Amino acid sequence: QAVLKVQDSVHGSGGAAVAVGGSTRRASGEVSTYKAAPGDQMLHTSGGCSKAPDGQHLWRFGRCDHCAMAEGKTLQGAGACSNPGGAGGGCSAGGKCMFKFAKCSKCGKKEF
Repeated sequence: QAVLKVQDSVHGSGGAAVAVGGSTRRASGEVSTYKAAPGDQMLHTSGGCSKAPDGQHLWRFGRCDHCAMAEGKTLQGAGACSNPGGAGGGCSAGGKCMFKFAKCSKCGKKEF
């Protein structure tokens, strides 16, 4: 008889993620050992949506089901997310330093 192995998730134990066969290795060609159930839609809610009946965005595949806003578009204002590569106060020539061979191609500042 096959042994089912269940992976705990943030939503509690005993979820739909199972690996069949009792082995810890994936079968050849398989992407993941733990698979979501076919009916699992991976929905979550957050923020404020004017078109939703409960007032929260219902996210499915990175888009709100009610207003079709992209999930990344909810970040607003200065400092909402980091500026990758913008450490050190930015470039004196404007923007952020663009390093090639450990030297900024705009202002000449050394990276290290």
